[in-house]
Amino acid sequence: MSAITAKVQSCNKTLKSLAGSSWGKDKETLLATYKAIGRPVLNYAAAIWSPGCSDTQNKKLQTCQNTALRTITGCLLMSPIEHLHSEARMLPVKEHNELLSKQFLLGCFRRNHPCSRLLVAEPPPRNIKRSFLDYVDDIRQYADQTSDATNFRQALTAIHSGAINTFTDSLSVNGVIRVKPPPIADTELELPRESRVTLAQLRSGYCSRLNSYLSRIDPDIPNTCPACNESPHDTNHLFACPTNPTHLTPLSLWSDPVETARFLGLPLDDLDDNESRIYHPNGD
Repeated sequence: MSAITAKVQSCNKTLKSLAGSSWGKDKETLLATYKAIGRPVLNYAAAIWSPGCSDTQNKKLQTCQNTALRTITGCLLMSPIEHLHSEARMLPVKEHNELLSKQFLLGCFRRNHPCSRLLVAEPPPRNIKRSFLDYVDDIRQYADQTSDATNFRQALTAIHSGAINTFTDSLSVNGVIRVKPPPIADTELELPRESRVTLAQLRSGYCSRLNSYLSRIDPDIPNTCPACNESPHDTNHLFACPTNPTHLTPLSLWSDPVETARFLGLPLDDLDDNESRIYHPNGD
């Protein structure tokens, strides 16, 4: 386990060299990089070893992925883990390894699969740890779809979709909008990394430009709006501040990120280096 975490930590250093909170590659490029060099380390031969992992071991692996997702999204350390995976549209390590184990097990039902004999083998005298065979009941409904390649691919897709839907349904409500977070509009792709990072932080409720966050780090900073002196100075207040009225709402952070970035005074392209007109702690 220590070898796996060491390799992923090394990959995380590569991600940090590619982007910061206000510069570097976009989220999609960083995510593709992590999926190419980082996550495969956590998934390699997952069907063999991951079913028997303890909660402590899974937590160590998940910590490595959390670090990567914070770099990718630019979110702060206080940001909820669920928010990181929602922003990146990724499964946690344990759930993803379970998905891969179930897909591998489904492949064992194919006649020419080298591990098909395991399905009819006698159980060992001491069945101490879980194995991928323990997922038989979960994928049995697809067992008769392995006879031809087309049906087999459809069954693999169904298992994948089931894992995604199960995780999505398990997400708790977002702390800002008090409902489960919707998908982020594709128009956010038009924005530079600096603005996208700020929007991701605001969606989490923890942003370095909010006094509600800064006051938790430095007690001398009051949790009040620098413009109207109302408290708390959190994400929701930005859309309700009487000194800067708007038709936008906190949900606009997801549904209309470009217009929201314009309202918040964030750069709209890489050549726009305008400073934020709302967030400065001193109101300058």
